[in-house]
Amino acid sequence: MEIQHYSHQHKLTFLGSEDQTDGGERIYCHLCYEPITAASYNCRECNYSLHESCAKLNDKIWHRFHRQHRLTLCLGPGTCHICAINNYRENNLMYVCDDCDFGVDVKCASLSSKCDHPHQFVLLMRSEAIRCDVCGIDCDLADSVSQPHICTVCHLVVHANCISTPQGISLRQHRHPLVHACVIQESEGVKSQCRICRDEVSTIYGCYYCSEPECNFVVHVNCALQNEDHAVQNPVGDQDEDQLLILPKHNYSDMVLSFRNLKPFQPPWSKKIKPEEEDHKVPEEIKHFSHPHNLTLSDDEIDVHNNKYYCDGCILPISNPFYSCAECDFLLHETCLQLPTFVYPLDGSDIFTLKAWRDNGGIFFCSACHNQSHGFIYKSNAFGTEICIRCVSVPQKFKHAGHEHILPLIQRTKFPCNACGSLEKWLSFGCPECLFGLCYKCATLPGTIKHSSFGDQYVLTYHDSIDNAYGDGEYYCDLCEKARDPMHWCYYCAEIDYRAHPKCALGKYPYLKPGREYHLYPFSSVLERSSEHKLCATCSAFCKLTLPPKKIVESFHEHAIHLAHKSSFKESSIEFFCDACLDQIIEEQLFYRCWQCGFCGHLKCVLGDAFIENALHHKGRILTFVQMTRNDLPCISCGEDCEDLSLACPNTECSFLIHYDCRTNLPWPL
Repeated sequence: MEIQHYSHQHKLTFLGSEDQTDGGERIYCHLCYEPITAASYNCRECNYSLHESCAKLNDKIWHRFHRQHRLTLCLGPGTCHICAINNYRENNLMYVCDDCDFGVDVKCASLSSKCDHPHQFVLLMRSEAIRCDVCGIDCDLADSVSQPHICTVCHLVVHANCISTPQGISLRQHRHPLVHACVIQESEGVKSQCRICRDEVSTIYGCYYCSEPECNFVVHVNCALQNEDHAVQNPVGDQDEDQLLILPKHNYSDMVLSFRNLKPFQPPWSKKIKPEEEDHKVPEEIKHFSHPHNLTLSDDEIDVHNNKYYCDGCILPISNPFYSCAECDFLLHETCLQLPTFVYPLDGSDIFTLKAWRDNGGIFFCSACHNQSHGFIYKSNAFGTEICIRCVSVPQKFKHAGHEHILPLIQRTKFPCNACGSLEKWLSFGCPECLFGLCYKCATLPGTIKHSSFGDQYVLTYHDSIDNAYGDGEYYCDLCEKARDPMHWCYYCAEIDYRAHPKCALGKYPYLKPGREYHLYPFSSVLERSSEHKLCATCSAFCKLTLPPKKIVESFHEHAIHLAHKSSFKESSIEFFCDACLDQIIEEQLFYRCWQCGFCGHLKCVLGDAFIENALHHKGRILTFVQMTRNDLPCISCGEDCEDLSLACPNTECSFLIHYDCRTNLPWPL
């Protein structure tokens, strides 16, 4: 085996340990000038020799004790700044800085870069700013998890929570395993871009990188640990691309069928079912946990192209086979009926349990796609995170027609979705090969839809031609007639040459089921009856209720308390308790809250007799969700036409109608 070493003009040949003399004379290494007693490299033309270990030394290195400059290998006397040993020999081999008085001997340089010894960490009690060698983030002596600890052997400085950082890791975003390094020696000291969060990452500080030749994949330590592949052992490149799910699904029926790909998590305490014991027969009648009545397998044939009925599990249009209730309008896909009780979505670090949402009128907020939805949810057992069936069915990596590369799941990202422009900070999908991101809401868009107003077929489109611009050079949505970004995805109808925002084509609330009941509580909205509204007696009385005071000062509580609405809190799962009666505030949408100390109170508890005198004890109205198309009747709150999801009185002779968005409108801001 021959090598071309930077220290010599000829090629060097590898010699084993069997012949290390020259005519009986000892051979010395031309770098360190120490005798050669083991394997070495030798030049046959001029008898130039090197230890095998010396031949493998880099001529230039980065060192974590001196990150501002690169160190060069040289011979000569000097003092090692790590072990503090003065060596006056002319053949002393050291790495020195050409710009300043810093040097380390080869032994200390090797020890502090490999870290292949058992570390002995002790707390480092120093108040000045110290950066962790493992993750590259400053230590904080006041924070228990960020306190600096130092190894007494190699002087490695780490956070307390970085001590157990693994040397190797596998990510969904890359085909090769990654290696941790405090300094990447192969780099030129440049600052690269993290392939997960897209922020700058310095390769002369702690990071994970791919050691494969010509592979420039580099990520922050924390980004790598947050996206570690817990659930799947095979990285992206090792899985057959033909086996990956391809999105978008052509239509809603295909989306429902994809739910069958959900892999159940079987708790260790449950009975293990052998494949031959599984019952593949479809029962004619069943009892499901989500509904009080028995459900019967329906033999009605559904026209999926002209369907106005929705599954109560996934809130997608119903398709065969499905179950129905003989006593009410409850419908359930057979696929939704067979959903696994436990699953491992996201990064596989927590178990999610299937539940039928009943609180807040059966409406929940999906933490992945951020849609308000009826139907079934999967809820985290540890953190209470709620995710809809549609998002849970999306695997951790897939292929999409809107992008050429595989898209793996990314957590804690900072780059926007290319389909809609939104910035999703918690969960999204990203391409490790290029700057492409996709949020859950866009990943679950169907390939084709029918618009409720026109009945025309719209196809999901991923780019727009300059020919589609209007005369002023701008691009517009043909449904809402507002500007749209030509770089973002849209729905296109070739029959009428219409292009539309996805939210305009689908509706703002595509997963709230028409026909479901909604309890509009008193004072949720300011209602102004007009001559166009012919109201029933109950709705008429409801519109005449008096609004409670916005602010109450010191008559009930030591601080001023303000009227608050539940919709103003982003987390729908927050529970509020009245500090006066100690009962939970469940039914009321409005309550009083002190922004200074967190005090909460029912309207009836705070207002007392005034609550009775002003008839504030009204129980509210049970309204029905309706999907309006073209309608001239205005919203009873804002006065605009209702052309999207609205709430209506179930009495067909009553014209009470209010936008779903207007249900929380008040005459003054909260």
